[in-house]
Amino acid sequence: MNKLSVTRSRAGFTLLEIMLVVGIIVIILGVAVARLGNTTGVARDMRVSADLQAISTQLRLYESVNGFLPTTEQGLQALVRQPETE
Repeated sequence: MNKLSVTRSRAGFTLLEIMLVVGIIVIILGVAVARLGNTTGVARDMRVSADLQAISTQLRLYESVNGFLPTTEQGLQALVRQPETE
């Protein structure tokens, strides 16, 4: 029976092994979160760039149709509703 109890106490992982595995998992998760955080920032920047390009295109179209750019009072709302004459 003594041999059985010694074998039982040796079965399983030591505290050091568990801490090592948890540490490795934390490092891997940290790297993954950092990469995902950067990806969302890049996606946001790409969306802003696309939105600015769309606004620029609409302003050029407005100018080619109406012969002038919207006034400050009209603002960008002039791109989505009928323009007022100058």
